[in-house]
Amino acid sequence: MAKLILPLPPKELKVNRALGVHWGSTRPFRKAYQLQVAVAARAQRAVWEGKPQPYPVAVRVVAYLGKGQRCDISDLGSWTKGLWDALIAVGVWRDDGSKFLRPMTFDVARDAANPRVEVVW
Repeated sequence: MAKLILPLPPKELKVNRALGVHWGSTRPFRKAYQLQVAVAARAQRAVWEGKPQPYPVAVRVVAYLGKGQRCDISDLGSWTKGLWDALIAVGVWRDDGSKFLRPMTFDVARDAANPRVEVVW
């Protein structure tokens, strides 16, 4: 079992905030977040080397929210879309489609002192 601890996505990428907003206005936030995730994944040595990863991979995602932060579980998948794109780009997995990552479960918890996203597979 492997585990990555990553920063929470910025609130500007939440579905309810992004609806009705031109896609270009969220681009800087997506790019900055993807860079943060890529750096964290490399620092935690989550990139596979050697023998290929057996697919599909079961993934569990828990968003630990800080004080005053809110997120519906149903929105967590789209809020973390940049996270998946970054992990694919750095080689953690080949793709984020259902052929590669399945099942994928999401949960929300609280940690006022250390807000984060934990990805376990």
